[in-house]
Amino acid sequence: ASAAAGSTPPMPGLGKPDNTETNRKLEAALQRVANERKEVMLSLANDVMMCTNRKTCWWNGGNVLETFLESLRRLQLRNSLVITLDDATEAFCTKRGDAPSLRLELPVPSAQQNSRGANMISTLKYGLLRQSLLMGFSILVVDLDLVFLKDPFLHLYRDADIEAS
Repeated sequence: ASAAAGSTPPMPGLGKPDNTETNRKLEAALQRVANERKEVMLSLANDVMMCTNRKTCWWNGGNVLETFLESLRRLQLRNSLVITLDDATEAFCTKRGDAPSLRLELPVPSAQQNSRGANMISTLKYGLLRQSLLMGFSILVVDLDLVFLKDPFLHLYRDADIEAS
């Protein structure tokens, strides 16, 4: 997982967010869930993360997204957003009722086209992170195979523009 703590107002010298319908939707969703410091935990998910077919999932099946969301629910973490990349994943988040999500159509870079589903979406994080930072949000980008036992925002140093692990 990587964390980036952006500055508010938007980061100087890096330009403005791209004025696209996707970015307008992203900004509105981030504003809905951000805490008072404009911090948001951002993750990406597709239907591979809900896999229950042990023959096609390299981790022996299981709903990784559900486990991730359950850890956030137990913490009562409200400033999270799941970017969903397909209708099934969006429907899953909507049905839960406690998983703020945003369905986006994001093109997978050609270099990732023939890789596993999780790898294909991994590279999409960087563009979302850049646009979110340019919008003035502080973003904690996380993978879905994490389980949080404490609110990670309480443990960031916030002494640099980017923190990573």
